[in-house]
Amino acid sequence: MSWIVAKSKNQIFYTFAFILLLALVGCDTTEVPPVENLRLKLEHFSCTEAWFTLTNANHQLPANVIIKQNDQTRTTISLISTDSLIYIDSLLPNQTYSFIATYEADDGTPSDKVTFTTLDTTSHNFTFEILEFGDGFESSYFNDLWVFSENNIWVCGYIYDTTFGRRNLMHWNGTIWEPLGIQFNSSGIDGVWAFDSSNIYFAAGFIIKYENGNFIEIDLSNLGFTNGQRVEKLWGSSKSNIYGVGPWGTIVFYNGVRWAKIDFDTQWYFYDITGNPETGVAYAVAINQVDDCVIVKIDNSNVSIFYQKSLSDIKVSSRTITELNNYLYISGFYYQNLICRLNDIGEIKTIHVLPLTLGARQSFALQSNDIFYAGEENSEARLVHFNGLNYKIFDIPQIDPDNYGGMHTIKDLAVSVGFTNNKAYIIIIRRS
Repeated sequence: MSWIVAKSKNQIFYTFAFILLLALVGCDTTEVPPVENLRLKLEHFSCTEAWFTLTNANHQLPANVIIKQNDQTRTTISLISTDSLIYIDSLLPNQTYSFIATYEADDGTPSDKVTFTTLDTTSHNFTFEILEFGDGFESSYFNDLWVFSENNIWVCGYIYDTTFGRRNLMHWNGTIWEPLGIQFNSSGIDGVWAFDSSNIYFAAGFIIKYENGNFIEIDLSNLGFTNGQRVEKLWGSSKSNIYGVGPWGTIVFYNGVRWAKIDFDTQWYFYDITGNPETGVAYAVAINQVDDCVIVKIDNSNVSIFYQKSLSDIKVSSRTITELNNYLYISGFYYQNLICRLNDIGEIKTIHVLPLTLGARQSFALQSNDIFYAGEENSEARLVHFNGLNYKIFDIPQIDPDNYGGMHTIKDLAVSVGFTNNKAYIIIIRRS
C-alpha cells in the first residue's frame, strides 16, 4: 500500500478534496445517454411514391419531426413510437430527391440525408399476338402459365388436337409450341408455380412436379379432402415453402418434407394465391356463393382473414391477387370496377377506377411501374397496363373470353391465357 504524503496544510486540503471528488465520481454509475441521431431509411419507391422508416432511439416522446424534401419542409409528424413508416406521394418519375428528418425543437442531431431517383415510367407501346389451340369441337382451355424467358413458356390446362391427342401441357421452346408429358388429368391442370425451370409444380387437384425432365405425381388423397376440395392454384417462396388453395376452403402447405392440409371455412372458393418472396407469407383470395370476398393470410399453418368485403368500407370482389413491395393488388369484376391496394395491416385503398363495364380478371405485377390486368368489356378482351404514372386500356376484339386463366410477365413480355369458342387461347404481349 502506498500513501500520499503532504508537506503543508494546503496540500493536505487539496489532496483530501481530490480524493473525495474521485470517490464521488466513482460512486455515480448513472450515465446520461447521448441523444442519438434520427435514422431515416428508404424502404422502397416507385415513380411517384416513396416509403421510409423513421427511427428514434432515445429521444423523449412524443416529439415533432420535420421531414424535408430537397431542403424544403414537406411535412411535420408527431413521433410517438420508436419506429414509424413515412409515406410520401406526388413525386415525379425519373427525378432525384433528397430527404432528411430533424426534430422541430432543434434539440437533436438531424438524420443523414437520403437521396434517390424515382423510377421512370415504362412504355405503353405493345404488339399483340393471338394463338388458339384445339379443334373447336371438343373443348380446349388454358388455366395458367409460367414465363421463364421469351423462349421458355409453359402453359397448362386441357388441349385436344387431332395431331397429338389430349394433353395438359404446352411448351414454347423458342421455335415451336409442343405438347409435353401425358394427359395427367382428364379435367385439366389448373395452376402452376415454378422455383426454377428444373423444378415446376402443377396443381390438378393433386400435385405434379416436373424435376429435371421427369414428371412426378404426388397424391394428396390422404389429407382428408371433403365435399369437392382440391388444389387448383399454387404459390411458394422456396422448395420448402409452398402453398396450394382451391374450392370450398382448400388450403395446403408443403414444408419441404410433407404436404399438410390446413382447415378453413368451407364456404369459400379460392381463385388465386400470391405472396411475399422475402417473408414467405402467402395471401389467397376467395369468394362465396353470396359474392362476399375474403383475402386470407397464410403463414406456415396459421391462417387469418386479412380483408373481408362485407366488413370493409371499400367493397370489392376479386378473383385475382398480386403482391408487390409489401402491398397487395386486387381488382373487381362484374361491375365492381375498382383496382385496390392493401397495405401490410390490411388497410385497403382504391387506386384506380376502370370503366363501369370493364371487369379485370387477371393481374400480374413485375414492378410498380409495370402492372398488367386482363379482363373483358362488351364481350371483348381488354388489357389494362399501369406504367407507373397512368393506366392505358387496350382493346383485343379478336378474343371473346368465355373463361380466364392466368397471367405472367417478364421484362417486355406478358402472356395471358384462357378459353374462347371451345378453344384455348394465348395472348402474347410484347413491348416494342
